[in-house]
Amino acid sequence: MNYKLVTSPYGAHKQIVELVGHRQQVLEFGCASGYLSELLAAQGCEVVGIERDPEAKLAAQQHCRSVIAADLNTLETIPFPFGSFDVLLFADVLEHLLDPAAVLRRFIPYLRSDGRVVVSIPNIANWTIRWELIRGRWNYTDNGLMDETHLHFYTRRTARELLESADLQIIHEDVTQGLYHLPLYRATVHRLLSHLRLQDRVAYRLAKVRPELWALQFIYVATRKPG
Repeated sequence: MNYKLVTSPYGAHKQIVELVGHRQQVLEFGCASGYLSELLAAQGCEVVGIERDPEAKLAAQQHCRSVIAADLNTLETIPFPFGSFDVLLFADVLEHLLDPAAVLRRFIPYLRSDGRVVVSIPNIANWTIRWELIRGRWNYTDNGLMDETHLHFYTRRTARELLESADLQIIHEDVTQGLYHLPLYRATVHRLLSHLRLQDRVAYRLAKVRPELWALQFIYVATRKPG
């Protein structure tokens, strides 16, 4: 799968990079070609990536301190001591795993006591999927919400439950906008807002008001539960 950087200021990648911050030790799961690693490195972060695709791994090595070639479904340990990382980053990764909660629990020990887990995860309750279901459709695609490689699908509630099941507590939640997929909106209001360069901002604000319906992805920052 050829994943690419989303450059919108209201997109997941921009938010993730800001949430990770500067000069952090980052363990990035499913780092692909390293497009996020490159941005993090520019902020002074040191990134260790995990990637199973050999071609993507080679590309990611240009931006990472090191890249571990492995399948997250079967990877048990990594060659670093527990407590080595400030941030564990799962950018649109958990939905692809056989047992996402088990992977979270397996790698949380590598997080420092005050470290954070940063996650982005698609919203299967987005209005586009609801509309397709009303029409009796459930069609997989090459990417997006109905990516054919997704093994799990999450709503806002079940995404939060997933993190909590791994003994994490959510300290920050955000969204990315998904309103632009609506044809009527795109043909009318979106055109006007585009001229004013406000289209992304307005759609993002609407997603914040009704995240269960309008959000394309949920973005979380979580820490270990106390005790």
